[in-house]
Amino acid sequence: MALVALCVLVLLSVVGPAVSDKHSLYYIYTALSKDVQVPGIYEFTALGLLDDREIDYYNSKEQVKVPKQEWMKEKMQPDYWEKGTQSRKSKEQWFKVNVDILMQRMRHNQTDLHVLQWRHGCEIDEADGKPKFLKGIDEYSYDGSEFLSFDDENMRWIAPVPEALQTKRKWDDVPILNQYTKGYLEKECVDWLTKFMEYGKESLRKHSKPNVHALSKKSTTNSDKLTLTCLATGFYPKDVTLCVRKFRTSLPEHLLTSSGVRPNDDGTYQLRKSVDIQVDETAEYDCYVNHITLAEPIITKWEGPPSQGGLGLAIGGALAGVIVLAVLIGVIFFILKRRVAFTDPKNLTVLEISTTSVKVQWEKALGGIDRYILMVSPIPANGARQIIVPSDQDSAEINHLNPGCLYNISVVAKKGSKQSQPATVQATTAFTDPKNLTVLEISTTSVKVQWEKALGAIDRYILMVSPSPANGARQIIVPSDQDSAEINHLNPGCLYNISVVTEKGSEQSQPATVQATTVISSPTNLKVVEITARSVKVQWEKALGEFDRYILVASLSQANEFNPGQKIQVPSGENSAKIDDLDPGCSYNISVVAKKGSAQSQPATVQATTAAGSDTDSGRGSNKSSNENLSADFDASSDSASRSSGSPCDSVGNVNETTTLLRSDAKVYSPPDEEQRLLR
Repeated sequence: MALVALCVLVLLSVVGPAVSDKHSLYYIYTALSKDVQVPGIYEFTALGLLDDREIDYYNSKEQVKVPKQEWMKEKMQPDYWEKGTQSRKSKEQWFKVNVDILMQRMRHNQTDLHVLQWRHGCEIDEADGKPKFLKGIDEYSYDGSEFLSFDDENMRWIAPVPEALQTKRKWDDVPILNQYTKGYLEKECVDWLTKFMEYGKESLRKHSKPNVHALSKKSTTNSDKLTLTCLATGFYPKDVTLCVRKFRTSLPEHLLTSSGVRPNDDGTYQLRKSVDIQVDETAEYDCYVNHITLAEPIITKWEGPPSQGGLGLAIGGALAGVIVLAVLIGVIFFILKRRVAFTDPKNLTVLEISTTSVKVQWEKALGGIDRYILMVSPIPANGARQIIVPSDQDSAEINHLNPGCLYNISVVAKKGSKQSQPATVQATTAFTDPKNLTVLEISTTSVKVQWEKALGAIDRYILMVSPSPANGARQIIVPSDQDSAEINHLNPGCLYNISVVTEKGSEQSQPATVQATTVISSPTNLKVVEITARSVKVQWEKALGEFDRYILVASLSQANEFNPGQKIQVPSGENSAKIDDLDPGCSYNISVVAKKGSAQSQPATVQATTAAGSDTDSGRGSNKSSNENLSADFDASSDSASRSSGSPCDSVGNVNETTTLLRSDAKVYSPPDEEQRLLR
């Protein structure tokens, strides 16, 4: 009984809401730094709880592990209890040593009482008839505050106070220990839980209906008010609905005072809720209770004059164990609290967070104190910082932190050498944004980008790629240690919006952005499909992606500044074109490119020679023979002879080979003047 009192005091989470398909198995070990000389409270106790019912027990006086349920005594063999006793004795010695270690670490003296507790176990759900693991708990508390707990999912220890960091580091450095702890919680504990459930199924599944009492008395805080109390007791299992109603409408929970579901000494539970009303209020109030054992809810009205002693009489013998429990809790509270003449700071909360700072606030401690001490340590642990805050302040800003890091923060009140219990909170600083997103390389179907890394511990980068105008977006995950990425499978000649953000958990930074246009793809396989003396028709395979038009260029194979060639614009939807007004019998270089705005692709090229034929109708060029050209040269002056050419495809000013050989009397060649050029 005393052990349960101590467990309720330090580990209130043992008692909580549950549903009938969920089951739990927990073992709780409690060690005191010295004997308190209180009957029923020992220096060391251990007990097992199955669905909050005590199944075994050990204390430092008898030093024997004993069953607390008849079915445990019947089902478990003698060697189970013998081995259990040896295990409990071993743990008793371990706790005795570690209480002393913690007192030294906390700088606590030997005259005050200190309590170290360990709770471990598991919870399952049997909703579908098969046990499903819900959670495992392995945690230590010191003087009623959390000291160290195991993170089952990530297989590591969590230290909420700086004094626990040394132990955390030591245990985390032994991976096999963490692996064993996880294996015990998720497998071995579940096996024992299901085995015990099977052994004690008849006893564990015995249901008990609640007894309901509607009580009233004068308020102890205001003589003009009455306190109405609704009490349900003696029920099992502990999942119950209790409402205080006014005109059959349930009052909101924040207006009520609740005891929470508590255990009775017979394995059943009780719950009490109260509300203060005006003495002369005439509204109709009732107490509404529903439980799995009831065919219909119990509704009990408040009637008759208030009674100062009604509450105690209604509770009667059913709550005798709870009254004893309250006395014992009071004893422990007194012993634990009498050493501190001031209260603890409470509700430590985070007000503001930046990349390098955290601002916190707390409720002030009551009583005369000298100062507050803020302790700040990163997770995983790498040293702790201490900040002194004046006693008249209730907030502080912690600077010079690293971006994107998780920190344990605690605050205590101090007076001389005495120190309160800490209020704790965790905070993660913001991480910086990636910056200067730039384009390194571009091809027809890919873009390579680079950025300046974000500062702080992050999980990853996220690249977002979307065409402009938008038509769906693509997400690319990039490891946190990289600062560049290649984006593939893009369309040629398209403009893309690209952004990069950092992520840590569900948090995301501001984006760095850039735009990039992929290279226009080239038309391919340019070929001649038709030739005449004055024209060439060509065809090609279309370029891929987005572009505005094709540009087709035909130029003489021998460069001629007086005949630069022809340039034709072709719509983007076509893949062929005819080039007219060419000279007969001439060789042409023909190229085609795709263009978008001022950007253009690489060219596709081909050569074509026009057919020889008459050119008289066009008035362009000449189709005379070499002899005719030669006769003309004899009749003309030297200047006119220099203008002659054997073919319109020849370069201007180059006398053909036949003319040069036959004209032995020809003057030395000189380039034609500007007037002659115009005449040609």
